[in-house]
Amino acid sequence: MSSRREALQRQIEEAFADVPYPGDDHIIDDPNDWEAAELLACFKGKHWKELGYEDLFQNSLSFVGIDAYAFYLPAYLLGALDDYKDLISVVFGLCPTWSEEDAEHLQWQLRRYDRLNNRQRAAVRSFLEYMREEMSQYFGMFTRFEDALARYWSREAASDGGGAP
Repeated sequence: MSSRREALQRQIEEAFADVPYPGDDHIIDDPNDWEAAELLACFKGKHWKELGYEDLFQNSLSFVGIDAYAFYLPAYLLGALDDYKDLISVVFGLCPTWSEEDAEHLQWQLRRYDRLNNRQRAAVRSFLEYMREEMSQYFGMFTRFEDALARYWSREAASDGGGAP
């Protein structure tokens, strides 16, 4: 394992170390969505460090609720470092489409990202930069990286309120 990758793993773990468990009732936003309900059944009562690769692969981060996003995001980031091809949705989920056709979805994504504090945003930025540079054969032509990094991940939070409540 490269020293850069090890440093990135440490950065992710440290940035998200103090995020509290959101509580069983705050893991998902829509209990009527069957995919969100499956994620809840799998994640309920578990720390993000307890989730295995299959748990992450079978349960998309997009179904994690806004109150639990900062808590479970590091599991997905670290999982994508281990196997970015199977967890490609993690990378794409951090690189929104900046178009008017997707304005509602963009606002939903930004609300989730805005819950992260500056250390957590820096870890996500480092993750995306690593993916762009180290996995260039896979992501090299992916212009959404540049848009996401320039428009969102490279800026500081307006206030560092500590991330998710």
